[in-house]
Amino acid sequence: MFRLANISLDKGKADRQERRAAMNRRTLLKTGAGVIAGLLKPIPAKPRERTMRVVFGFDGSDSMYTSYASFVGGFSKLHAEIQSYGHITAIKSERVVQALVARKAIVHCVKWASDYEWAKEFVPSVQITGRSDVDSLCAAIENNYLSVKAPARKSGTVHASLLSFVKRNLTPADVSIIDVSTDENVRQGNQTQCRWQRDQLESDGWTINAIVVDDKDGNKKRSMEQDVISRDGRVWDANNWGDYARALEEKMFSELVS
Repeated sequence: MFRLANISLDKGKADRQERRAAMNRRTLLKTGAGVIAGLLKPIPAKPRERTMRVVFGFDGSDSMYTSYASFVGGFSKLHAEIQSYGHITAIKSERVVQALVARKAIVHCVKWASDYEWAKEFVPSVQITGRSDVDSLCAAIENNYLSVKAPARKSGTVHASLLSFVKRNLTPADVSIIDVSTDENVRQGNQTQCRWQRDQLESDGWTINAIVVDDKDGNKKRSMEQDVISRDGRVWDANNWGDYARALEEKMFSELVS
């Protein structure tokens, strides 16, 4: 009898140990499955930085090299010199430098005139990642702008030549901006081509802005709005060539932070 009782107790103890072991195995299996599931769970992708491409379009028409305007200190300067100085001054302004670096913008400087095949980048494009890139870009503009000049027969003002160059040679980024700098209207006979080029670029994702100089009657601004800028674009107005650098800085900063 005593022996049978011991056997019964031993069996109960063994059953409890087996149940405890089975519970431990299930717990381990659940824990392991959880660990594996955690390891297999996709890691959220790091958001991709949005790229920016900016094209500064320099007017290279003959009026830039034959017309003078009053400048700082009362000196007369060629429109071409003021245009170069204005871009350098605007690009080097502290707020524009910070915006260019923050966006890591890829900057192109294109001089255009009347011939579709002549428009060209007169300095190498550069991605702005620090102040040294800004300094290199401005030095290149200063050293090359006046020397790169359209032949006389190609030196008229055809705004579509800039738009055509961009369409043929540059790929849009996530944010893509074209700046048209000019002191003239779009001429009769060039409006249809200009609008067609604008529409093509707009469909590719480009924003086209403009800055006009010495627009006393507002005709230049109206011309840019009708024939050049994109639907999301804007026209800035420099009151005169002496006001050009200020207006250009305002335009650059606004479009870089928008």
